Amino acid sequence: MAGLSVPHTGHGPMPRIELFGELYKGRFFYRLYFQEPGVPETELEANVWSSLRKIYYWGSGEAIGSGLKVNKPADARLLDGLPDPQPFPAWLTAADLDYYAEQFEWPSAGSSSPRPLSPAPLNPRYELPVST
Repeated sequence: MAGLSVPHTGHGPMPRIELFGELYKGRFFYRLYFQEPGVPETELEANVWSSLRKIYYWGSGEAIGSGLKVNKPADARLLDGLPDPQPFPAWLTAADLDYYAEQFEWPSAGSSSPRPLSPAPLNPRYELPVST
């Protein structure tokens, strides 16, 4: 069993990223934001702890009614308009957040690379060919 947020609808008449570009023309859409390598990493890695805190709160459902801005301009950043509640809800402690943030921090020289903060791009120019 898998719980997916969006049902698979198969291939459409155009690549999804182009469809998103049309649907969200002039507006921010997180999937479009993550297409340009380095842009989201620069924003999110500037303060991983704060980034995760805002993102976890945003996804929790408690952000509804807290002034969350959902209609942002196309040039907005992911964290623009995300509330940072004071105090943070009890379901995530500072120690928990410290642990999660550590998992995304860049490692010291000679160690393995960290988990990426951004998903793989949808732009076909970055996709690898599928062998049959």
